[in-house]
Amino acid sequence: MKDVNINFLEQIIRANNSRNKKPYLEEACQLLEILRIYTRLCHDLKLMSLKRYEIVSQKIDEVGRMLGGWMREYV
Repeated sequence: MKDVNINFLEQIIRANNSRNKKPYLEEACQLLEILRIYTRLCHDLKLMSLKRYEIVSQKIDEVGRMLGGWMREYV
């Protein structure tokens, strides 16, 4: 999960610094989906409490909405 988070942040930084944001935003979107799956898997395997899962899921959803808005603006 840490690697996915770091890769996600790298794609956001690349998109922010690039004229052609589309490939970086698309990759960030895929990484965010992977992070959602890993988060669910952690909860299912009892590696994460329900409360923590709810908090993390809300944060991921919030980032997803922001990313979606950015994609609509630049892609």
